[in-house]
Amino acid sequence: VKTVKESELAFKAGERMDFTLHYRWGAINSDVGTATVRLDAVRFNGQDAFLCAAKGQTTKLFDLFFKVREDFQSWFTRDGLKPLKFTRNTHEGGYEARNTYLYDWDAEEPHIDADIYSSSRGQRSMELPLTPCTYDLPTLFFFARNMDVDNVEPGKRYPMTFAIDDDIYNVYFILYGPETI
Repeated sequence: VKTVKESELAFKAGERMDFTLHYRWGAINSDVGTATVRLDAVRFNGQDAFLCAAKGQTTKLFDLFFKVREDFQSWFTRDGLKPLKFTRNTHEGGYEARNTYLYDWDAEEPHIDADIYSSSRGQRSMELPLTPCTYDLPTLFFFARNMDVDNVEPGKRYPMTFAIDDDIYNVYFILYGPETI
C-alpha cells in the first residue's frame, strides 16, 4: 500500500460514506446513531494530502440515555498514506477527550507531537514514538481499505499500530476468509 500511486488507490477524493449504527441486545433492537466519513483532496504544508473527516453521534432519543459526539479528522499523504496530522474531539456521556497530533517524520528520531486532553486526566503534551507503520484511526481505516486481501493468508495474524490519546497500541487482525451474506 505504501508504494501505490494515488490513481491506483481503492478510494478517491470526494468519497462520502454514511452509516446507521444499530444496537441489538435483548429487547433493545434499534438504530442508535449515525456516522459519516468524508474524504477530500487538500494541500497540507505544501504536500498533496487527503483530509478524512469522520463524525458520529447518537440519535436524539438515545441522547437521553448516553449522548455521544465524535469528530475525528486526519490529514495523510496521497502518496503512501503517511499520517501528517490528526485531531479528535470526543464527548461520550460525561467524558471528554481531545487529541491533536503532529507527525514529525523529519526529526532525528521520528515522533508524534501530541497535545492531549481528557476530562479524567486533564491537559498534557508529550512525544509518542513513531514508526513507518504507526497510524491514527482514520488513516488506518483507509490503509486497510486498500490492502490486497488476495495476498492475505487466512488465519495469520497481521500487526497494526495506531495512536490514540496518550498511547500507541500494537494490535493485529486475522482474516478468516470470505463470508457469503
